[in-house]
Amino acid sequence: MNLTAQTLVRPLVALVLTSLCFSAHAGKVKFKYRTTDPGRVISKTTMALEDAPGHELTQSLTIRNYNVSAPGYEVKETWVYEQTDLVAGTGHGKYPNVDVLKNGDKAFFLCEGPSKTVTKDDKSWETTWEGKCRFTGGTGTLKNIKGSLTYKGKATPDQPYFEEGEYDVEF
Repeated sequence: MNLTAQTLVRPLVALVLTSLCFSAHAGKVKFKYRTTDPGRVISKTTMALEDAPGHELTQSLTIRNYNVSAPGYEVKETWVYEQTDLVAGTGHGKYPNVDVLKNGDKAFFLCEGPSKTVTKDDKSWETTWEGKCRFTGGTGTLKNIKGSLTYKGKATPDQPYFEEGEYDVEF
């Protein structure tokens, strides 16, 4: 390659590399996750109410690793602040969450949705849950994040935890 070609190619290569880096860290991404890891409970408080059999209010902090990864959004761990109001395992919950990325940036989002526990005649049980989340803010490259997340899950004595979901975010 002659000097003139090098002079023209170098800025073009730099521009393409810069564009690739920018698009990996900014833009709209849609991606899915699946996990069987219930996470690590850091703290949990449950209060039994006497107004109905099995009525409990619970608040807990669980740290989960969902193995969520997309260009510019590689999650190290998720902090889930669970707040549930359940009667015999069925009810509603609100879940403020924080995705902590590998680079230290954080995304904040609020999830909520129902859960239902069914106990069969043989005393086996199944709990299912689902919900929607909305992103409320972030730090660093995620400071202007917006978008949503949907999730659904299931637990049984044979499979203690399974959850899958889909992110649809812009940052």
